[in-house]
Amino acid sequence: MKALLAIACAGCLLLAASCSSQPAQPEQAADLPVSAQAEVVQLSPSLSDGLPGLDSLPQQQRSASNVPEDFLRDGYQTYQPDAFANASIVGNMLVMVADYEPAAEPPTRELSWAIYGFNITDFQRQPELQVLWEGPRPDGARHYIGVSDFSSNRWQWFQGTDQDIIDFGSLDGYFSGNGDIYFTILVADKGNFNLSRLRLGENLPPVASLIPNQTSGTGSLEVQFDASGCHDPDGSIAGYEWSMEDPDYTDFRYPAPVVFWTYDHAGEYTCTLRLTDNDGATAELSIPISVALVDGNAAPLASIVPDTSGGPVPQWINFDCSGSSDTDGSIAGYRFDFDGDGHFEIFGSAVQKWFFAEPGSYEISVMAIDNQGSFGTASTTVVIDPVDGTEPPTIVVKSDYSFNSPGAFRIDWSESSDPDNDIVSFETDLEGDGIFDYSFAPGEEFVATYAQTGQTFNATFRVTDSGGRTDVASIPLRIGPNSGLAETEPNGTPGEAEEFTGFMNYSKGICNWKGSLDEGGGDSADWYSFESDRSGPVAFVADFLRSEIDMRLDLYSAGDTDNPLASSHGIVDKEILKFELPAAGHYLIRVSIDPSALAKGPGDYTFRCRNYDGPHAALSADPLFGSVPFDISLDASASTVEMGYITEYQFDVDGDGIFEVTGQFQPTYDTQITVPGAIVVSVRVIDEWGLADTDFVIVTALPI
Repeated sequence: MKALLAIACAGCLLLAASCSSQPAQPEQAADLPVSAQAEVVQLSPSLSDGLPGLDSLPQQQRSASNVPEDFLRDGYQTYQPDAFANASIVGNMLVMVADYEPAAEPPTRELSWAIYGFNITDFQRQPELQVLWEGPRPDGARHYIGVSDFSSNRWQWFQGTDQDIIDFGSLDGYFSGNGDIYFTILVADKGNFNLSRLRLGENLPPVASLIPNQTSGTGSLEVQFDASGCHDPDGSIAGYEWSMEDPDYTDFRYPAPVVFWTYDHAGEYTCTLRLTDNDGATAELSIPISVALVDGNAAPLASIVPDTSGGPVPQWINFDCSGSSDTDGSIAGYRFDFDGDGHFEIFGSAVQKWFFAEPGSYEISVMAIDNQGSFGTASTTVVIDPVDGTEPPTIVVKSDYSFNSPGAFRIDWSESSDPDNDIVSFETDLEGDGIFDYSFAPGEEFVATYAQTGQTFNATFRVTDSGGRTDVASIPLRIGPNSGLAETEPNGTPGEAEEFTGFMNYSKGICNWKGSLDEGGGDSADWYSFESDRSGPVAFVADFLRSEIDMRLDLYSAGDTDNPLASSHGIVDKEILKFELPAAGHYLIRVSIDPSALAKGPGDYTFRCRNYDGPHAALSADPLFGSVPFDISLDASASTVEMGYITEYQFDVDGDGIFEVTGQFQPTYDTQITVPGAIVVSVRVIDEWGLADTDFVIVTALPI
């Protein structure tokens, strides 16, 4: 019977939509702008006659009032268990099966429909219905939403859309006197469509739940906050944010549902959780935390001494708090108030560095906290003077790489300058969308990290001085794919050379470049080019990923592609070429399979190039003083090399300038100091290309 009803309805719909001598025209509800509502449509009366009339729909019993459950229906929650046709319940969804193809041979007219009811006596929400589908959704032009119009005792029909939300403009007159409203979802499409949920009204906010494992204690209190019970009635939780101590100086961090926080000193606190759902709605919940003093514990004495009383903007100032003391314990930590608001929100150390970007008189306070949670405070004042100059800054931005995968780029703006020496900030717009996302003080390091692959971003950077004057520079940063080839074919001739944009100009190197050669297929060479703005040492490394294939690496000047400036051709899978560029100019690189290759066939390779200045030595010694004779351990493991590896560590252990300990492949060396005096102990590190660097420490040897 239901199938016959659905077929009959489909025929009526076809008649109304396709075969009428006067096709139905969309109508707009009175006095409502088109942009504010769904499109009202006229369907054949026999279509709605095939559905239950409004007078046959029951009055619904209210069990709650204006709670999320009043406005939500899962797909299976039709107004009664069998209030659907050509559909079936699967879990929480209604699988609507429609086969409506009137133009097919033979034509098919199987509609699917379902009716949902709500009971709300005082509806104050947005006049909209969200219809969520899991997987494919019906075509917007091939499904309809029927709304119970109790003022005229008939269904009012609206055209479906390709979006999730139907905006009716107004629902006045659609509710019964009992607060009932019904919706029919009518699908005149072809396929299976999983109806997941309906929501009447706008997005519902998330519901917060916050359970601490304890809320009070003495001294120092570690609390676990569990927000895993939070949920969103009509979606999902997109983010957790926390203000651990006081919303007056909100610092929302820790994007996880469970966090730990140590309240390190006595006081009254408020922990606030902020939730954000997948549609941007938020909710907050706060829990008070109380930490009491330990009976009998004496408060520590705090001390704070700046290394300067101020000066012209900008200023980095060190605040030395190491003079703080505790008579019956020890100092466990320091917290700072740099903005004078009375909140010690900055966790720091005994010597804390702070940047001042604006002129003014600043009262800086420290809180010294002892091992039992008691605390003492001290303050000092610094005065930052304005700068009279009016010259704008000049920005110079460089990157360690212009191409990298997975996309981490260390940004260097240390060469930026200002005639008035008053640069106060650097800002970054990594996507080139005009929004500067991050701001940094001069001297701070920044690494741009991209999650996207296979793209080029026009990263933009802005420098600002104390007068608000700015300068902007942009550089393209290219992110290689995690897999596949980075090269662009064809690049088999000098004229087709692929440009390594940025290398030896604003960037120091190319990293993780991927290419492929195929001798059997005719692709025996790849050409690359770069423009250098200076002379200097460069290094190139090509690694073949097939051991049976040999290759060659050549460097050319742009004016002579017959005679290489330098070449690397060995019998191993890796080719390394180091060269001192004689001048600024255009250069070409050729990666090729040599005719003497042991085997022919496709071969992938990776390629790196670097503006290379050799290794960097770093030496430490333990101990740095003692009475002769005493043992000492030398450690050069902090030495670094940008490309390749360190091949040898040499040590001068007696300070005579001669590295008598050679042939060391380990960075550590143990020896004994036998002669009193101040001895300059040195290390020399040598890389695979023979470049070297030295570092030293001074060891004081006392006589017996």
